[in-house]
Amino acid sequence: MKRRCANHDYRSRCMYMVTLVIEGRRPLLGTLTGDPMIQNGSPGCAALVPSPLGMAVTKAWKELPLRFPDVRNISLQLMPDHLHFIIFFTAISDVTLGSVVRIFEAECRKKYKRLVESGALPPVPAYVLEEQQKAQQEKRKSRYGVLFEPGFNDKILWHEGELHAWHQYLADNPRRRLLKERQKDLFTIRHNVKAAGFTFDAMGNEFLLGYPRRIFVQCSRRLTDDNINHILDKLEPDFCQGSVFVSAAISPGEKAVIRRAYERRCPVVILRENGFGKYEKPGGRAFDACAMGLMLMLSPWDYHTERLAITRSQCHMLNMMAEQISNGKLPLLQ
Repeated sequence: MKRRCANHDYRSRCMYMVTLVIEGRRPLLGTLTGDPMIQNGSPGCAALVPSPLGMAVTKAWKELPLRFPDVRNISLQLMPDHLHFIIFFTAISDVTLGSVVRIFEAECRKKYKRLVESGALPPVPAYVLEEQQKAQQEKRKSRYGVLFEPGFNDKILWHEGELHAWHQYLADNPRRRLLKERQKDLFTIRHNVKAAGFTFDAMGNEFLLGYPRRIFVQCSRRLTDDNINHILDKLEPDFCQGSVFVSAAISPGEKAVIRRAYERRCPVVILRENGFGKYEKPGGRAFDACAMGLMLMLSPWDYHTERLAITRSQCHMLNMMAEQISNGKLPLLQ
């Protein structure tokens, strides 16, 4: 999603996380190393060893505050085919975030061209140039190709607690990428998956649909925290036995049950309103659950980029499907 926030002044004092992608997803910025698998309850580790271009891009990023005094660098994470960085506009600026990103891209492009000319990077394959030249404007054609694909993604920091989550996301990106590469089957989007007479797009472990005990999780939005804790207590034997929890995970109670399942490493089947984008992957604990074969995500509808609120009829439909997939029900409140 590369749309800008319509009501936001991108010159204002604010913090942003920006994502840029290498054209064609070519792994030009470095190589991932490490062991990403969870061991003894702790996540593995991974890191990116930067290529000459990766080091040059890092240098260009570090030089941004020299060009823009109102811009402060916070964090950078290179990946083989894309990068994330966090920057802070410390005061109302004369330039927009878009201007800063364009100048950064231009500087990276210069360094990329020099590395290709010096032989430090291999020439761009002819077929890549042909594909790029078909997609790009005439003025952008050259024998060096395009470094970044058009546009960028930005996230705006609205709440203080989000910054910690951003730092965690950037730091964990290499490990997540290695896990996804080593567990490709579990992160592959599949179409026309049949379950309980319905057809879904899916990601994750389809064998969970055949587990002997599958519990349907549906909780009213009116439940209090005490009600939810009571349900969690009643589900304790099922958490211990590794039952599969099937839910649309919409209400606070449903989300609490799924969170407890993640904590106990119990398998879950999640039904969702949105489908799966081309580069889709789960977030947070769901990512590790998927990598361990403990998650299956199902969607009966196509992927969309709009920020749509789920409707009442969609909630009803997802819950009905989840109940059909299950062979047991959540313990009722006494």
